[in-house]
Amino acid sequence: MLLFSAIGPAQDTAPLPEQSAADTNFGMSVYKVFQPAEKVNVQFRAEGFNIFNHTQWRGVNKYAGTANFMFPAYAHMPQVLQFAIRITF
Repeated sequence: MLLFSAIGPAQDTAPLPEQSAADTNFGMSVYKVFQPAEKVNVQFRAEGFNIFNHTQWRGVNKYAGTANFMFPAYAHMPQVLQFAIRITF
């Protein structure tokens, strides 16, 4: 699949200002399928995003005179886990 942005193919565009080349996220998905009956499948799925919970700071508070001057303004996405059960028959 080829995605296009307003200025050309997505592969040729620069990253967005809130993204950087230093983003290091690892995602993982594991699942197990059980068959409790002949025509029934139950799938248990666990997915994790940023599984190593590597903090990625964004921006620095540049306003002198504030309590948090020169401290990181915020952090990127924290560790996210989700679980699902899928039943097909």
